[in-house]
Amino acid sequence: MQIKLIALDLDGTSLQNDHKTVSPRMECTLKAAVSAGIVVVPASGRPYRYLPPGIASIRGIDYLVASNGAVVYSRKQDCPVCAKYIAEADVLWLLKNLPDSCPAEIWRDGKIYIQSFRSEMSGPIRPAHAAALRQLAAEVGNLCIFLQSNPGHIEKVNLPYLPPAIFPKLWDTLASYGKYTLLKAGTGIEVMAPGVTKASGLRMLCEYLSKSGFPVLQSEILAVGDSANDIEMLRDCGIGIAMGNGEEAAKHAADKITLPNTEDGAALAIEKYALGKC
Repeated sequence: MQIKLIALDLDGTSLQNDHKTVSPRMECTLKAAVSAGIVVVPASGRPYRYLPPGIASIRGIDYLVASNGAVVYSRKQDCPVCAKYIAEADVLWLLKNLPDSCPAEIWRDGKIYIQSFRSEMSGPIRPAHAAALRQLAAEVGNLCIFLQSNPGHIEKVNLPYLPPAIFPKLWDTLASYGKYTLLKAGTGIEVMAPGVTKASGLRMLCEYLSKSGFPVLQSEILAVGDSANDIEMLRDCGIGIAMGNGEEAAKHAADKITLPNTEDGAALAIEKYALGKC
């Protein structure tokens, strides 16, 4: 099977544990894939303006599947080329039904809109997410008023941390509304439009590439990931590779399991299944 596209998760997969850099072997492997004419696509839950330096520095990585598949971003054109956004009315419904103790983030236009930077950073934020907020956050006060006064395309609503007593009831409330894709992320919930996954983002990208004269079938994609938000692309793509350090659900969804990210597992998978190295 010829691999024409590599869909590569970032945190816990291609990146080292600093969430910024790639190993020398990973860098060389990605450059070799690009040189071989393979489309290398980071597929991440991150906003499209938050590509880590270790990946951004590699020439030939032209597209990014961001916000868990909501947006396909072109680095050359510096804008989204495909997207599936959440309806503004559905975001407003969510915000109005959110308990006051729960912070919310609106991911839009590659930025993260929040009510209060101080209160957001005072909670149990993961270091990588805190770094994203410092780079991309815009404090707007009341999010409902902001959205009603400034309509736009919303990629994702992130509820970064929820008290354990609130989580189950809020999850059920959002699920019963029936107009979201929900993803558990640590102690929080990520909310996208219906049907949005990294797999759906890759399908949008393949349709776009086909119209541009470079057809790619799902069977011609190698996907590598480690987490729950990778499950659909690991199942749907031609070859799905889970990381040795990955979540059990990701491992069950994959065709093969490679070494952990700290042992160049993603590079090994690319070398073996895309570049034909033993």
